[in-house]
Amino acid sequence: MIGQTKRLLRRLSYDTEKSIELIQDNLTHINKSLDQLTAKLTSVQEEAEKAKLDTSDRLQLITEASREHNMIINKVSAIESALAYVSLDKLVLGATGGGHNHTKPRILLCGFYGANNLGDELMLESILEIIREDKYAITVMVSDNEYLDVSKYADLQIIHAPKMVDDYYILSDFYDLMIVGGGAMIDDDDYAAKKGLSSLTYSLIKLSRCFINKHKQSLWVGVSSVSKLENKELVRDLKEVVNSSDYFSMRDRYSLLALGKAGIDTKKVRLAHDLVFYNSYLANMALRKAGQLDCAPPLSIYKVGIILVLNDNTYKRIEDFLAGLLSQIGSKRESVEVRLISFYDYLDNDHKYFQKLAAALREMGNFEIIDVPASMEELTKILIGCDFVVSMRYHATLISNILGRDTLCIDLSEEHRHYKNKMDNLYDSYKFAKNRILLDQLQPYSYSSNLPKTNESKQLVIEAFKQSTKEASNLKRAITNSLS
Repeated sequence: MIGQTKRLLRRLSYDTEKSIELIQDNLTHINKSLDQLTAKLTSVQEEAEKAKLDTSDRLQLITEASREHNMIINKVSAIESALAYVSLDKLVLGATGGGHNHTKPRILLCGFYGANNLGDELMLESILEIIREDKYAITVMVSDNEYLDVSKYADLQIIHAPKMVDDYYILSDFYDLMIVGGGAMIDDDDYAAKKGLSSLTYSLIKLSRCFINKHKQSLWVGVSSVSKLENKELVRDLKEVVNSSDYFSMRDRYSLLALGKAGIDTKKVRLAHDLVFYNSYLANMALRKAGQLDCAPPLSIYKVGIILVLNDNTYKRIEDFLAGLLSQIGSKRESVEVRLISFYDYLDNDHKYFQKLAAALREMGNFEIIDVPASMEELTKILIGCDFVVSMRYHATLISNILGRDTLCIDLSEEHRHYKNKMDNLYDSYKFAKNRILLDQLQPYSYSSNLPKTNESKQLVIEAFKQSTKEASNLKRAITNSLS
């Protein structure tokens, strides 16, 4: 029994030793593993600290770079602000001669050009036809329009309108003669020095006075005014320009009367026709076809030309009105084609509203949107191809009537200060059929084709072209005398 007990104890002792050895081996393995994990953790911590330092350095670099970037942006903004009052094209005039031959007299031609307003571009086309001669170096002053299509002026020298007071003196010093070429240029609504950069009237009169002070001429051709001139500063300055000018003409009698009522001596002011009457292409078409345009062409497709002034305030009224008009035309015609003709498409204004209008009235006919015509010839061909014209634009109304088209005028005289004089003169001077509705009095229109066109109206138009030919000669003479 004692022997068995001893053997059992030895066995237990052996097993215990083995268990202890196994435990020790396991502990050794665990400790080794812990050491390895500790080493890895230490390594990770070291890398994290390093990364933290790198990130901090990078953040510091980014912060410094951002600070420098902001400084650069501020400097660029300061330069841009300064350049807003600097006309670089005028600063280089002396060095480059403005692209001109220095031996030729330099003429600066001014107006509301370059703004993509077809009426003003047609007047520019007409006056260039009069004054463009090889013996003159002509520069056209254009509006500050970032969307200006300079290819239209590829054969001309151009310069931008004044941006600062010094520009007036630079221009009047460099050029030998200034000509203001047509349009509603006399408007006292915003005639003030503080609005000088945005007021074309202010800029043109200020520039004219600079020319006068340097004993040079400023000739004004075929301009018009608002119905009543009340700004004393404008009247005072305009008196000086009129009295000093060798040639100053108004395109309508009502504007001439407005000058007289304001106290300006109009004895020297000539009453002329709008500059489009000086255009030889329009003259040839009007005179050659004067007896051929009374009746609509005998075609199954009836073509309606539409020239509009659209904005959020006028759009709905015009859409409703045209819906009624086109419905009447469609009830009497087999097929109707509507031409929406862009006339002043700054910032795609015409196109934007034309697309909306064409979609809304698509059941009334086949619609075509036409880009702003590039010339008098292009516009004339478009209008001659129309049987009926709806126009909200002065020049479109005038030219359409000259060409004998049945023309409905939606008149903006109550909406725009400079419209009344020229629109009243248009109908009173040429006796066109008074197919005229004020915009603020739009109502359902009773459509009729072949509006009466009197022989008196035709003769007045023919006489206007003849008188304009003579007046062009007077202008040429004044230019020659001014530069002699």
